[in-house]
Amino acid sequence: MEKQPPPNLESTKKQKDVVFIIAYWLVAIGVLLILLFVALRFITPKLPGQEPTSNIDITATLAEAMRLYKSSAIPTSTSPPTFTLTPSRTPLPTLTPSTTPTPTLSPTFTSSPLPPTLTPALPISTESAYLLIPWTAEYADTIINFMEAYPDIMRQANPGLTQREYLANTYYASLVQAEALLRFPNVWQAEKWRWHYAYNLLSLKDSRAVSHYALLIEDILNNESPDLDNLQFQINRRDERVISSSIKHSQNSEIIQLKTPVGLVWLYYTQQKGIYRLYPLTNTFEIDEETSLEYKWVDLSGDGNTEFIIYEEPANIQRTPQIFDLSKMPPRKMEFSPYQKYTIGLEYKGFWQIMSSKDEKASKIVFKATVYPPCPVTITRTFQWDGLWMEEEDADYNIQPVPGLLNYCDLVVEQSATLWGFEPTIEIMESLYPNWPPELNSNTAYAPDTKDEWQYRLGVYNLLAGHINTAESYFKSLIQSPIIPNSQWLNYASNFHQNIHSPEGIYKVCARSPFCDRRSAMQQWVSNMDSNDFQNIIQHLSAASVAIRYSAHFDFEGDGAPERWAVLRHDLNDKLEFWIFVNTPTGGQALFVNTVDTNQPKLNRYTSRLGTSIVWIDAEQSFSLKRNPYSKTPFIERYPPSYFYDDLTKETVKNALEGLLSGANPTPFLYQLKDLERTYKFTCFTDFDCAHFYYTLGLAYERSGDIHNAISTYLKLWKKYPSTAFATLVRLKINFNTLYGPPPTLTYTPTNTPTSTATFTPTSTITLTPTITNTPNGTTTITATPTPTLTGTPYTSTPTNTAEAYP
Repeated sequence: MEKQPPPNLESTKKQKDVVFIIAYWLVAIGVLLILLFVALRFITPKLPGQEPTSNIDITATLAEAMRLYKSSAIPTSTSPPTFTLTPSRTPLPTLTPSTTPTPTLSPTFTSSPLPPTLTPALPISTESAYLLIPWTAEYADTIINFMEAYPDIMRQANPGLTQREYLANTYYASLVQAEALLRFPNVWQAEKWRWHYAYNLLSLKDSRAVSHYALLIEDILNNESPDLDNLQFQINRRDERVISSSIKHSQNSEIIQLKTPVGLVWLYYTQQKGIYRLYPLTNTFEIDEETSLEYKWVDLSGDGNTEFIIYEEPANIQRTPQIFDLSKMPPRKMEFSPYQKYTIGLEYKGFWQIMSSKDEKASKIVFKATVYPPCPVTITRTFQWDGLWMEEEDADYNIQPVPGLLNYCDLVVEQSATLWGFEPTIEIMESLYPNWPPELNSNTAYAPDTKDEWQYRLGVYNLLAGHINTAESYFKSLIQSPIIPNSQWLNYASNFHQNIHSPEGIYKVCARSPFCDRRSAMQQWVSNMDSNDFQNIIQHLSAASVAIRYSAHFDFEGDGAPERWAVLRHDLNDKLEFWIFVNTPTGGQALFVNTVDTNQPKLNRYTSRLGTSIVWIDAEQSFSLKRNPYSKTPFIERYPPSYFYDDLTKETVKNALEGLLSGANPTPFLYQLKDLERTYKFTCFTDFDCAHFYYTLGLAYERSGDIHNAISTYLKLWKKYPSTAFATLVRLKINFNTLYGPPPTLTYTPTNTPTSTATFTPTSTITLTPTITNTPNGTTTITATPTPTLTGTPYTSTPTNTAEAYP
């Protein structure tokens, strides 16, 4: 056998090395391909036409933050830390500033002791860097939970927050709840949203709350448990804050009362053929802890059917009983006449009672109050239904002086003459007159002719009340038998007595006599003019020495028929007064509006959202000229001082927001808001009002499908009004597009604190007023900021930092 040659060992080794190198590079290339695929998967933006996505899972972030907030224990008190902004040089694609805050990849939250809040962030100017977050039912629920925690955030941040201000902060949650119900009316979370939405409306004293609760209770009775005894159990499954009770009316109808920590709701329940129907009655009075609510069934209309009455105990004359006629469906509310004004002025304790009569079918409602204990006056006002209103039928003022304290009754007389009117003042003074003046020590004695003074005043008050004969007898008695022969009141009484049958003469004497109301005297004079004299009223007033500074015509009612108005003075030392002279079926009427500062004030009129014609004097005073729809008697309705274009803006916003959240066509509201913003009429004096406008405008764009302008408007709000809760709402609606890199946020470096607090991300708890150095160009959003003061804001030359309560 032929022997084989030995193998070439060096050649074999080279072959193995080549195989190893090829395998190594194949593995390396495979790893690189995998890494490239992963990178492309997470950072490559979608192509046009595809729905953009984001690495930022804000839904999970919000949900986790809320979970941590609810489960976290309240830590021990710590000294409030201060923070210094530490900017770092971080080059970001497409962003030109060389110095930017240290970025984080997602919005973060601080938990415990405050509810979670968004980390302060700087919105960049590139609008395309933001996207609208697609809503899901789960995300909507998360935002609602977040905003429902906002009132507690503000209470912990502002310990001095009043209960009214605290409840006003529920407005923001109600906005999100209404939008969520519009988007997802049939999801399983919608039931909770509806109950919490009704509760928040009640917190805001919104009249729509009672209608929402009526629908919710009706749904339970018709679909789940047609049993009032089981109603509380069904309500507790939905909202443990609501407690129900019922008041029997008839076999198939009851009154249902819902009691909550923020107010009461009254509903009328009926059952016919197995179908249950609830009718809203009222969100009842705003009461305090010392006030209780009472109710009665009384026939006030005289038709044989009893009405349901709710009233306060003790009573407040400004909040009259609420009366409901249940004889027809839906129930009808029997209102007190809006043309009656009830003012007491002094401290009192009153109550309502029912007065029945055997001779009359209808009962009456009586208000009684006793005022001023040193000189008690019992006021009794009786109201009766006249088919249209509960009208005042009679008023009685019974004074009962305390022995030895008669001199304290001086204050009551002055109060009556100023607020209660001539009739009550006459009644009180005549009761006191036999024993007046009271006997006092020599240091506090009354003037010798005090009784003459009272006789003169009784003559004047009777004259102005229209009791000419009674007034004449008082003046005549004083002239013939004065207590003091040279009494200073004799000359005044003589002048009135000589002009007793001349309304013009009475006004002339009144203008230069004490204790005489010149406005009332002029009104009485004008009402006695014939039609020819009234047409030339300015000339007649001037002839009577009334200083007319300016006069013109203006259509105050907006009906195309202008009225005469004038600025005048009764005396050179008086303030300027603004008057309107109105024609009525019974003759001319002179209406005093208010004092003014200029001879020729500027008048503007616009029609409110409710159709009321409102007139503004020099953009400072607002009022309406109204008429009783039945007697056509004119009267002036004054409104709190404000700026009329500011009110116009608020009304436009409220109208648009209610329409947008009810599902109405958004186009008309969008045009209204855009048109208003472009005119000089657009006015907002507070951050709350301005942010409110732009949030509504952004929502109108969003509901119209104009996403670009919606984002642009939301970002404008965020940048200009970052301290408002609307900025928080906006940040929960938009997201950063990761095509532009990580979203810019602010990371703070805290100083040492005695104890640490748990946070969702490695960021420290942020105080409300962090100390920031080296501030970058941009706006910082800190959501846990003091809430705007929720009060009406009068017009000032410099906008104030207050906001009205929820409209």
